[in-house]
Amino acid sequence: MGQQIDWLLTRVAGSGFAIVPARINEPDVLIRERDVRRFDRSGQRVTLAIATFEGKLRVIDVDRLRHALTHGIGHAKAYGCGLLTLARLRA
Repeated sequence: MGQQIDWLLTRVAGSGFAIVPARINEPDVLIRERDVRRFDRSGQRVTLAIATFEGKLRVIDVDRLRHALTHGIGHAKAYGCGLLTLARLRA
């Protein structure tokens, strides 16, 4: 699990947002769902470790965030990974 959260944290700055810290300076993000998918593509075995994250973020750069929302983040976008969904926090 830690590797998947680290993966997310290495991409957030370049994507125009930061994960809001929770207590004790830990990022306020958790993994809601995990899965491993394996399939063949052009005669090669592909393995994807997929995670659905939930947390709080702060927008740092609107244009970069807009690009991340419309283009995704990471290398597995062709498989539907790296897609972002945002929702406003409720009071």
